[in-house]
Amino acid sequence: MIPRDRRADLRRAVSLIACLVLLAPAVQSRPEVIRAGMKYYSDEYFENGLVKDIESEKNYEEIYQHYTYYEAVYDSRGRVTVFKEYKQSAVILEERYRYVADSPGVERTVLVPGKPPQVTGSQDLESEPEEHTVGMEGWEFDPVTLTIRVGDTVVWHNNDDTAHNIAFEIALDGVPTMDKPRKVRMTERWTLTFDKPGVYKYTCKIHRKYDMNGVIVVEDRE
Repeated sequence: MIPRDRRADLRRAVSLIACLVLLAPAVQSRPEVIRAGMKYYSDEYFENGLVKDIESEKNYEEIYQHYTYYEAVYDSRGRVTVFKEYKQSAVILEERYRYVADSPGVERTVLVPGKPPQVTGSQDLESEPEEHTVGMEGWEFDPVTLTIRVGDTVVWHNNDDTAHNIAFEIALDGVPTMDKPRKVRMTERWTLTFDKPGVYKYTCKIHRKYDMNGVIVVEDRE
């Protein structure tokens, strides 16, 4: 039995702890393990400057039943590259982020269905080479069309439960073709740097009949 004079002290201590918990700032919790190119989901998000990120990662099977939920994709350095907001399983907002090497600058492109893209960001962005990620999941490339600039590098990341390959229609040095596709096994990554402007159409030859196609649009660097 707790003495009567100690019970009042105990109640005051419990009340104080409860107040501290309620007043404590919310901890921003990102996914514990981040793999580049994979999609992570949550029903919560936070903002860090121009960049939105998810909190408290949850399984897709658990999250898709929510009326509103969020998706984030990260690069190899753990930075958010794509953020999407869903309502009733439909994308109502997409934001893409471009970073500058060794610089805090970031450029944000906001995509809303039915509206033109809006680009905002730091004014100190320099036209330096960037790294972009294309996911391979659900027998499709994500994004299907990616616009980059000369000197940028694209990383294909196979998040699927089967192997894919990459075959370009244009025959260039170091670029896999329809005759010699580049196989990308499960969890494997493959990178390619684009040194010339142009429109590069490619496909997964294994799953081409399922329309697993993609396009890389390479623009001149200003």
